[in-house]
Amino acid sequence: MLLPFFLRSLEAAMIFTFAGLGELVNQRSGVLNVGIEGMMLFGATVGFIVAQSSGSYVAGFLAGAAVGLLLGLLHAFFSITLRVDQVVSGMGIWIFGFGVTTYLGAPHAGPLGMERLQTLFGISPFVYVAVALTLVTWFVLQRTSLGLALRAAGETPAVAEVSGINVTRLRYLATAFGGLMGGFAG
Repeated sequence: MLLPFFLRSLEAAMIFTFAGLGELVNQRSGVLNVGIEGMMLFGATVGFIVAQSSGSYVAGFLAGAAVGLLLGLLHAFFSITLRVDQVVSGMGIWIFGFGVTTYLGAPHAGPLGMERLQTLFGISPFVYVAVALTLVTWFVLQRTSLGLALRAAGETPAVAEVSGINVTRLRYLATAFGGLMGGFAG
C-alpha cells in the first residue's frame, strides 16, 4: 500500500532532480539562475505541444530541452556578456515563461492522448536516468579537470583566468547546460 505511493513520489521528484543538477552546474560556474522554473515551464509547454502534434515522446523531450538550452543561452548573454544582475535576468525569464506558457499552452490543455511510458520493475525510466546523471555529475565536478575548472570559475574567476581557463566560455557552457536540464525537466 505504501510502496506505490513511494514510487510515484520518487517519479515526481525526478523532475526537480534534473533541474537541480542543471542549477548545480550553473552555480558551480558562478552564475545564479533563478529563472530555472521559467525554463521548466517553457520546456513543459513546448515539449507537450510537440509531443501532442508529433505523437512522439522523444520529440517532445528534445524540443523541451532545446527551448531550455536557448533560454539558458539568453540568460548567459544577459548575465555574462551584458553583466545584467543575475537575479533580475532570471526573474525576467521566469515571469516571461509564466506568461507566455499560459498563453501558448491554453489551447492545448487536456490529456496528451498517448500511452504512458513503459516502466522498468514498476519504476519510471527517468528515475534510473536521474540517478545515473547524478552520479555522472558528481564524478565530473569532483574528479575531473573540467569540474576543477568549473569550481575555479565560480569561486575565484580571476585566479582561473590567470591559470588559462576561459571563464566566460565555461560559464556560457554551464548556463546552457543548466537551461537544457531545466527544459528537459519540464
